[in-house]
Amino acid sequence: MSLSAKEDAYWSRDARQLLAELGSSEQGLSTELAGERLSAARQGSLRSEPDRQALRLFAHQFRSPLVLILLFGALVSLVVHDWRVIVKSGGWRSGRIPV
Repeated sequence: MSLSAKEDAYWSRDARQLLAELGSSEQGLSTELAGERLSAARQGSLRSEPDRQALRLFAHQFRSPLVLILLFGALVSLVVHDWRVIVKSGGWRSGRIPV
Protein backbone atom coordinates (compact mmCIF):
# COMPACT_ATOMS: atom_id res chain seq x y z
CA MET A 1 0.00 0.00 0.00
CA SER A 2 1.48 3.33 -0.98
CA LEU A 3 1.69 6.33 1.31
CA SER A 4 -1.00 8.21 -0.61
CA ALA A 5 -3.38 5.26 -0.27
CA LYS A 6 -2.87 5.27 3.51
CA GLU A 7 -3.61 8.98 3.65
CA ASP A 8 -6.83 8.45 1.67
CA ALA A 9 -8.03 5.58 3.85
CA TYR A 10 -11.44 6.49 5.26
CA TRP A 11 -10.60 5.34 8.79
CA SER A 12 -7.72 7.76 9.04
CA ARG A 13 -9.69 10.84 7.95
CA ASP A 14 -11.80 13.32 9.88
CA ALA A 15 -15.41 12.17 10.33
CA ARG A 16 -16.91 15.58 9.48
CA GLN A 17 -14.97 15.70 6.21
CA LEU A 18 -16.17 12.21 5.26
CA LEU A 19 -19.77 13.04 6.09
CA ALA A 20 -19.57 16.15 3.91
CA GLU A 21 -18.08 14.16 1.00
CA LEU A 22 -20.79 11.50 1.33
CA GLY A 23 -23.57 14.07 1.59
CA SER A 24 -24.67 12.87 5.00
CA SER A 25 -24.79 14.15 8.57
CA GLU A 26 -24.29 12.77 12.06
CA GLN A 27 -28.02 11.98 12.16
CA GLY A 28 -27.78 9.99 8.94
CA LEU A 29 -29.65 10.34 5.66
CA SER A 30 -33.22 11.51 5.37
CA THR A 31 -35.75 8.91 4.30
CA GLU A 32 -36.18 10.59 0.92
CA LEU A 33 -32.45 10.82 0.21
CA ALA A 34 -31.90 7.22 1.33
CA GLY A 35 -34.68 6.09 -1.04
CA GLU A 36 -33.18 8.04 -3.94
CA ARG A 37 -29.73 6.58 -3.34
CA LEU A 38 -31.12 3.07 -3.02
CA SER A 39 -33.05 3.43 -6.26
CA ALA A 40 -29.96 4.74 -8.05
CA ALA A 41 -27.82 1.90 -6.67
CA ARG A 42 -30.34 -0.73 -7.79
CA GLN A 43 -30.44 0.66 -11.31
CA GLY A 44 -26.66 0.62 -11.54
CA SER A 45 -26.39 -2.94 -10.28
CA LEU A 46 -28.54 -4.64 -12.92
CA ARG A 47 -26.59 -7.09 -15.03
CA SER A 48 -27.50 -8.23 -18.47
CA GLU A 49 -26.08 -11.75 -18.10
CA PRO A 50 -26.60 -13.09 -14.55
CA ASP A 51 -26.63 -16.74 -15.69
CA ARG A 52 -23.23 -16.47 -17.31
CA GLN A 53 -21.84 -14.82 -14.17
CA ALA A 54 -23.22 -17.60 -11.96
CA LEU A 55 -21.74 -20.27 -14.23
CA ARG A 56 -18.37 -18.51 -14.19
CA LEU A 57 -18.46 -18.33 -10.38
CA PHE A 58 -19.31 -22.04 -10.15
CA ALA A 59 -16.46 -22.99 -12.51
CA HIS A 60 -14.06 -20.75 -10.59
CA GLN A 61 -14.62 -22.90 -7.48
CA PHE A 62 -12.79 -25.77 -9.17
CA ARG A 63 -9.59 -23.84 -9.84
CA SER A 64 -8.26 -24.67 -6.40
CA PRO A 65 -5.99 -27.75 -6.35
CA LEU A 66 -7.36 -28.70 -2.93
CA VAL A 67 -10.91 -28.86 -4.25
CA LEU A 68 -9.77 -31.00 -7.19
CA ILE A 69 -7.93 -33.38 -4.85
CA LEU A 70 -11.00 -33.71 -2.63
CA LEU A 71 -13.26 -34.38 -5.62
CA PHE A 72 -10.87 -37.00 -6.96
CA GLY A 73 -10.70 -38.67 -3.53
CA ALA A 74 -14.48 -38.67 -3.25
CA LEU A 75 -14.80 -40.24 -6.69
CA VAL A 76 -12.24 -42.95 -5.89
CA SER A 77 -13.93 -43.64 -2.57
CA LEU A 78 -17.32 -43.91 -4.24
CA VAL A 79 -16.05 -46.30 -6.91
CA VAL A 80 -14.01 -48.50 -4.56
CA HIS A 81 -16.72 -48.69 -1.93
CA ASP A 82 -19.45 -49.64 -4.38
CA TRP A 83 -17.39 -52.40 -5.98
CA ARG A 84 -16.22 -53.74 -2.63
CA VAL A 85 -19.79 -53.95 -1.30
CA ILE A 86 -21.10 -55.57 -4.49
CA VAL A 87 -18.32 -58.17 -4.64
CA LYS A 88 -18.48 -58.91 -0.91
CA SER A 89 -22.24 -59.58 -0.96
CA GLY A 90 -22.19 -61.54 -4.20
CA GLY A 91 -24.61 -59.02 -5.66
CA TRP A 92 -22.93 -59.13 -9.04
CA ARG A 93 -23.78 -62.85 -9.36
CA SER A 94 -27.25 -62.86 -7.84
CA GLY A 95 -28.43 -59.76 -9.63
CA ARG A 96 -29.17 -57.95 -6.39
CA ILE A 97 -27.15 -54.93 -5.43
CA PRO A 98 -27.16 -54.04 -1.72
CA VAL A 99 -27.88 -50.48 -0.71
